[in-house]
Amino acid sequence: AAFNDTWNRHDMDAFAALHAEDADFVNIFGMWWHGRATIRENHAGIHKTVFRQSRLESVRVETRFVAPDVAVVRWAWVLTGVLTPDGKPAPDMQGILVHVARLQGDRLQFVTTQNTQATADAFRAVRGAEPQGRPAQ
Repeated sequence: AAFNDTWNRHDMDAFAALHAEDADFVNIFGMWWHGRATIRENHAGIHKTVFRQSRLESVRVETRFVAPDVAVVRWAWVLTGVLTPDGKPAPDMQGILVHVARLQGDRLQFVTTQNTQATADAFRAVRGAEPQGRPAQ
């Protein structure tokens, strides 16, 4: 809930605080960011432009503890309100985040994240058919 909340408020300071100081984050384009400050800086930039009106919705979230204080979180998402670089409406996006998180007190803090965008082109290339529905339903 905090991930979506900080995203939807476009509060990248609070968004970054969900990540460990030494976290890394791979975005949907394969850019690999190291450290909370870099994660914040890069997300702040896109939230001033193409994601400034975006709204993140969780489709499905599964958390699996692999150790008493370490969890893998798979998070299927849909992003609406995306803009093109020239400010026009862009198609909605969807994908799956995979976080490795460490339990810090009573909350999970992300130590590494991989974000994968699900695209119709990729689906067609693999399956030879049109995708149906949202990711990981």
